[in-house]
Parts: sequence; structure tokens; C-alpha cells
Amino acid sequence: MLFDIRNARNQAGYTQKDIAEMLGMSQSMYSRYEDDPSSLPFGKTMHLMRILGVDFGKLSSTQQSPQGIDPGHPYEELNDRLNLLESYIEAYDKVFSASEEVSKLPNAPSTVKELQSLIFRYRRKPNLVLTGAFDSGKSHLANYQLGSRDLPTGYTPMTKVMTFVRHVQDRPAWFKEDVWIVEEDFWKQDGQYKFDVEFFNDKERCLQHRILAGTTDTLQKYGVFKDNDEQPSAHSAVVYLDSPLLLSCNLVDLPGYSDQIDKSKKDNFRAESATKIADVLIYASTATGFIKKEDMIRLSYLIRQLSRKEISYNNYPTLGNLFIVATHAHPGIKDDDLKKIMKKGSSRLYRNLEETVFNQLQQVTNRVHNLDVLKQHVFCFWSETPERCGELRKAIANLLSEVLPAARLHNCSNEINNIKNHSKQEISELIEHYQKIIDHFEAAKLQYETLKSSEPQRKKKINQFRIDTMKLCRSLKKTNVDSFRSKAQSILDEKELEYTIREHFNDKKESQEYASSYIFERLQGKSEELIKKDYEGYFIPHIKTFLEEHRQLLLNVDKSKPDTVKIPFNFGRLFQDLLVGSGAIYIGALFGPIGLMIGSMIAGLNFLFGRKSWQERLAKQIHKKFEEKKVVSKLEEQIEHFWDNTESNCRKSIDYLDEEWKHKLAELEKLTSSKSDFEIETIIQNLEDLRDFFGGIPWRTGSHF
Repeated sequence: MLFDIRNARNQAGYTQKDIAEMLGMSQSMYSRYEDDPSSLPFGKTMHLMRILGVDFGKLSSTQQSPQGIDPGHPYEELNDRLNLLESYIEAYDKVFSASEEVSKLPNAPSTVKELQSLIFRYRRKPNLVLTGAFDSGKSHLANYQLGSRDLPTGYTPMTKVMTFVRHVQDRPAWFKEDVWIVEEDFWKQDGQYKFDVEFFNDKERCLQHRILAGTTDTLQKYGVFKDNDEQPSAHSAVVYLDSPLLLSCNLVDLPGYSDQIDKSKKDNFRAESATKIADVLIYASTATGFIKKEDMIRLSYLIRQLSRKEISYNNYPTLGNLFIVATHAHPGIKDDDLKKIMKKGSSRLYRNLEETVFNQLQQVTNRVHNLDVLKQHVFCFWSETPERCGELRKAIANLLSEVLPAARLHNCSNEINNIKNHSKQEISELIEHYQKIIDHFEAAKLQYETLKSSEPQRKKKINQFRIDTMKLCRSLKKTNVDSFRSKAQSILDEKELEYTIREHFNDKKESQEYASSYIFERLQGKSEELIKKDYEGYFIPHIKTFLEEHRQLLLNVDKSKPDTVKIPFNFGRLFQDLLVGSGAIYIGALFGPIGLMIGSMIAGLNFLFGRKSWQERLAKQIHKKFEEKKVVSKLEEQIEHFWDNTESNCRKSIDYLDEEWKHKLAELEKLTSSKSDFEIETIIQNLEDLRDFFGGIPWRTGSHF
């Protein structure tokens, strides 16, 4: 970075001789650096800043403010179409009462509220999240994108709060200040933490959990780490700025990860926070030390959790919402050296995650995830040198202005058209069902009696399914744990570790730095592989078999008779979350946080002296370290946790299915107890109104889709 060293020194009251001695160089050499600041090595620059007591913001204050990224107004078409849809809903007066009545029916079809919820979801701006190590310069990168200097920056760790930056147009009318700082419980909902930017529109929530309010100076004062402990228990901040970037997204600047073991729980929490809200993820790692072992463990988790938009939109680039940035890429690093740094970092990361993360992504997305693809998402950043920030700027602008808006419009169109078409079909089946009750009342009454008489058999069947499901989950849990323990013992055998090190690492120093994280990645990958295999091979077929048997039991009527009253009942929808297969079994949500914690635990390997080869000595150390930290046991606990959750979720789905069917049967009893055409005709009229509403939804499928 270019700055006036001489002026900064004079203001601090030092002589050239004073500074030269503190920097460990001759006065003549230091004098040359004052004449040509760009030649001062980056490490010396850091040292000089500390000596002069000047932070990054002050040193860069003489620089022209960055212009900021301007993606324009990329969601105009989507918002216009959503506006038209909202106008259609408001104009269709009778649909609200009809929809409300239909929602009370057993196993009810889609309603207007579901459509309104979809509109609300697609009106929300995507979240661009910045994360990385404490000292990686995330806030400076955020300011660069915003075209401001409002977020606190420095070459020592600064940001201590989760900072949500929104456009001033998004500020509620009752929100008078530019900055509010809130406590941790701001994010609690029903006893659980839920990170949702829309919470900042909730006046009651904001007022209840607000700690401070003011200008951006408030953020500078209370949103950063300081030596004293007299700061309030700030957890998050919302900042409203007039930045072109914020017309296309919200920007979220997360506190940096700590490499200290005692802070690992906070690291896990931040990582989970980031991936829960991130539509676009920027991970910062300093150019000097680019992609360290801690970065690999974090990125393993973050990449697993990042939304896979390429699954639903073919034109979305592979890994398109991921940016890995080599920050502090100062001019002291030669161009060729910087290219080597980025190349080596990309290769190390890919080699570490190839067998697990990228292989799984390839299966889920049916896209190639090789080293060349990963390299396309690795950038450098030094704001004062256009050649070292231009590519990143261009890529982010393109994603926010073109790619992401097109994907959102495409996905929104698909969802709306699916609701439109599926609802028409589902409602038509319901209308036919209720009309047949009128036309063939005696047959409907007989059918109710048949279903009622089969209730003991159905209850017996569903209770047996509960028992079988519990046994299956517990059996698979034990099988997975036993298989994993056996595989882990093999992976952590000292001879096997030595072989792995020899095969995977050529460089002694690199193996010492990265071998432990690679071994952990292998263990994690093996646990995921075992769970996925049994979930898809045993659990899902178990659910599908039950649903089919239950359907046949309940709906086993003679369809050849014209007076047969077909009962529409969507069994599969009640188990949808359990049946989505490999997409739901992407286990990073379980193993990522524990991976971050274990990553801190297994760091710090040192070579033991002796006559044995360095590979053998390192293998012995890794084996000992993993044993001491009980790594295998911790991963086994996560396997058990997964199957316990699966059993619990399945039990809830079974109970819900049981209650919905009882509701349906009670309705059929009521409608066939005495012939009351008026009540049924009212239901049919409401259904017809709702069918006409969904059929008339004004939504076209664009030609570019």
C-alpha cells in the first residue's frame, strides 16, 4: 500500500534514526523507503504501523475512497412480476375466504398463504457473507465492495460482532439511526437460534434486544475488539448505508475465526451462522499463509453447506457462489510469486477435499468438480492495485448483476408454475371426491363403514411401523458406528498413516502442516459415506414400502365401479423431508462444527527426533494426537446423533400421518352421517374458487428459461 511514511513519522514525533533502529535496519536504508514507500516489505510495513500507532483506516484516509461495486437494479423484472402477482391476489376478493376454509380440510392442498409466502421469500435480497481468519482483512474487503470506509478495519483483529449491512431504502420508518447493536438473544425463536435478516424489520424484537443505537461511530466504538473489558455484550449490528452494492444484496461481515482452542465453540457458531444465511460466500485467507490447515477444515464445512443453486438452474456456474480470496496481496509480493501462492493453495485445498467434499458435490450436482473448476473461484485482493482486485470485482459484479438474478427468476418461475399446475390437479381430484359423495351418497357411506372397520388393522400396521422404524434406526446406528470404528482403526494404523503420508505428501514441511487435516477429512468422509449408503440403501426403501402398503390398505376399493368414491390423500408429502435422498443426506451440517473444533485440537504437530524416517515419525505423532483428543469417539457421537435425529423426525412424520388420516376419516363420517348436500356443495364451491384462482395466476415462463 502507498502512503506518506515521512509525514506519518513526523506526526508521531520520531526521527529517521529512531525508526531505523526499531525496524532493525540502517538509517540510509530506511531513508530510501521514505523516498519510495512502495519498496517497503510488507512485514516491515506491518511493524511500522504498530510503531507509529496508526491503523489501516488512518493510513488509507489519504487514498481516494473506492467506488464500490455497482450491480445496478438486477431484480426489477422479478419484482415487477411479483407485483403483478400480488395485484392479482388482492383483486381476487373471494379467494381469501375460500382459501381459509379449504385450509381446514384434511390433507389440504396449496393455499393463497403458501403463494404469498413464496412471494415474500423471493422479494428478499440474497446475503453476501464474508468470513475467514481474524487477521484476513475481511472488513477492508467489505468496505471496498461497499465503496465506503464505514466498517472498522485494521491490521489487528477488529470485528467482534456479526455485522449486517443493508441499504438505507430497507430501513424501517421507525428505525431512525444508522446503526443498532443487539444482544445474542435477538436471534432466538422458539428457543432456537435462527439467523434471519428480516428480524431487523421486527420493531418489537429490535427494541427488546437493542443495546445501543447511533451513527457508524457506534460501530467503531463498540463493534470491535479492544484492550478494555468495559464494552457492552454486543453480539450483532445492523448498519444502513447508501451503497449501490446493497441494491442487489445484503452484506454480512462475520467476526474472524480464532485459531485458539478456547475459542473453538465460537468458531463453530460463526461458521454455522454464515452457512445458514449465505447465498454468496467470500472466504478470506491472507496471501502470506494462503490456505493453511485451519482454512482447509473451515472450507470443508463451508463448501458442504453452501447452497447448490446449480442443481435447479443449469446455467448457474459450478461453485458459482464461492469466492476464496488471497487478501493482503500487497506489491511486496511479486506477480509470479503471487500466482504460485494461489496455485499451491488451490492445489492443496483440492487435494485435501477431493475424495470427500468434491466427490460428494459431483454426485449431488452431476457436475465435474475438479481442480480447474476450483481455481476459477480463487482470487487475490489488494485494493490499491487494480490488477490485484479487478478480477474479483468483475466476478462478484457479474454474479450479483447477471447470474444470481437469472437463477432466482428461473427458480421462482418454476415454483410458481409448479404450484399453479399441481394445485389445479390436486383440487380437481378433491372436487371429484366431494361431488361423488353427493352423487353416490350410499356408496360413500358404505365406503366409510369399510374404512372404519379396517381402522384396527391400520392402527396395528402403523404401530408396527413405529417399532420397526425405531429398531431399524438403532440397528443402522450401531452398524454405522461399528463399521466406522473399524475403518477408522485402519486409517489411523501407524503403518497405514505412514503409507498415506508418503503417497500424498512429497514435502516434509507441507506434510507437517497439512497431514493431520487431510487424515481428519478422510475420517469424516468415511463416516459420511457409511451413513449415506445405509440411509439410501435401507432407510428410504423402508419408508417407501410402508407408504405404499398404507396406501393400498386405505384406498383398496373397487375402482371399476363408477360410484367408487376415491379419497385423495397425499401420503408422500407428509414424509417429504425424509424422502429427498442424497440431497438431504449431505452430512456436513452434522460434521462441520465438530470438524472445526477438532481442527484446533489436532493442530501443532512437531517432528520427534530419532533415526526413523520423518514419515514414520509424523505418522506416530498423528496417531498419538488423534488418540489423545478422542477424534474417532467424537465422530462416532455425531453418527449416533444423526440416527437419533432421523428416528425422531420419522416418528413425528408417522404421528402427523396418523392424525391427518383420522381427520380425513372424521370428515367422511360427518358428511355421510346424514345427507346434507349444502355443506358439501359449499366445500366444492370453495374448491372451485381456489382452482380458478390458481389456474388464472398471471405468470409466464420466459423464453430464456
